[in-house]
Amino acid sequence: MEGEGLLSKGVDCRPFALFSRRQVFGITNSRVIRLERGLLGGFKMKDFQWKDLKDAQVSEYVLPSLCGSSLTFRAQFMKIEVHPSVDIATEMYKVAQKEEQAWEEKRRVREMEETRAAAGGVMFAGGGIPPAQTPAPQAPQSSESLSNSVADELIKLKKLMDQGIISDVEFNEMKSKLLSKGTQNF
Repeated sequence: MEGEGLLSKGVDCRPFALFSRRQVFGITNSRVIRLERGLLGGFKMKDFQWKDLKDAQVSEYVLPSLCGSSLTFRAQFMKIEVHPSVDIATEMYKVAQKEEQAWEEKRRVREMEETRAAAGGVMFAGGGIPPAQTPAPQAPQSSESLSNSVADELIKLKKLMDQGIISDVEFNEMKSKLLSKGTQNF
């Protein structure tokens, strides 16, 4: 594919190729690829995108210099298992974990955006207090009632964060603005 680069490649260790031809496999910046070569020629290619990756596992066999290791990639509908040398398996596993974490974060952000949209599409420009919750300008208040109002606003913001409507970063930004606004009135 355009823009795709090979990050690592490998071949099954010999003991796993006694009764079949060894598999050739590689990982790129966008997918994992396995080529199964037929006994009489030809090949079958199996691949999946990193976004479909759910789990990557590596384990070392008893005689690692001879048998290597087992590297398994699991996705929703497919599984790729290969048997490379230990150093290739650990290199591929590191890349797989990095990609898996990156996609988990992307899924988390997407889920949070979907939750926001389901809650009415509330967007906070500049990270301020939501317009519906901005208190109307009032006459100067006593310090006790001001601290109660700030506490109430903090409770409301905490509820929004717990519901997933705002992120931790947005909560902390709004909290610091709210607290600094409360101290300016003293």
